[in-house]
Amino acid sequence: MEASFIAVKYGVGIDIGKDNFYACVSAIDHQQRIKIRATHSFKNEPKGMADLYRWVDHHCKDKGLLIHFLMEATGVYYEPLALYLHKQGAYVCVILPQKANHYVKALGIKTAPAARQD
Repeated sequence: MEASFIAVKYGVGIDIGKDNFYACVSAIDHQQRIKIRATHSFKNEPKGMADLYRWVDHHCKDKGLLIHFLMEATGVYYEPLALYLHKQGAYVCVILPQKANHYVKALGIKTAPAARQD
């Protein structure tokens, strides 16, 4: 019998491009199981960043839980959003794309072909 799912933190994965970015809100439990709560795309501009912050707040129902924002260092496109989130007091993690690729390979996860470079 599977144990019940009680979230202990939230993760927001962000895929950034020149014009848009895509976000996925996930709840994570103490066994590191993940449940996706919502996905959405936003314009990569100041209004889109503010929309993301409100959208995440709406989907993270347990207000006492930490929210971790994670994004790849994609050219310079990630910098304004990372800075915006940092100024809001959010936990922001920017990783190098090759580090993410090596981690996925180490786990033996098959992925779709890489997205076209902007």
